[in-house]
Amino acid sequence: MDVNTKDSVCAVAGVALVLTAREWRADASSSSRFAFVVTILAGAVVNAFIAKVLKLALRVRRPDGSALSDPGFPSSHAMSLFFFASCLSASARRSPITAITAYAPSALYAAAALLSMARVRAGLHTVGQVTGGAAFGAIVGRLWRSVAVGDAPPWAAASTERSAGGAAAAA
Repeated sequence: MDVNTKDSVCAVAGVALVLTAREWRADASSSSRFAFVVTILAGAVVNAFIAKVLKLALRVRRPDGSALSDPGFPSSHAMSLFFFASCLSASARRSPITAITAYAPSALYAAAALLSMARVRAGLHTVGQVTGGAAFGAIVGRLWRSVAVGDAPPWAAASTERSAGGAAAAA
């Protein structure tokens, strides 16, 4: 099976953005949905730039026999897929629909992993190059989401709750 992963990345990103454009809230206005989509797409451009800079700085060769000759680490496809999975799973966790809250984040990450591994199967990357791209993409996605969209990452919310609890106990 010949997998065109570039088309797959675009299709997954497009479908995911359309499905999450409401930010999973019934009260979201069309302008806030548009702003959300533009913000995530701007983050995708930043993520792609970071991937290109890392590839040029690290210059890790692709596997022997690869049809491509540019550096292979990190996999920019995996970075893009995991960027979207990270950003959009944060939206899914706010859904008032229990099934979406429970299953959408796992489904997004599973789709990202399967499509990323297609690059290994096609001989274009090693497992390490795809794994590195996945890690970088998930980190950039979560950071972009926390800075650009204003979501506090889960670890920050937990430390804030602990700080507030400690201050309340001290008072």
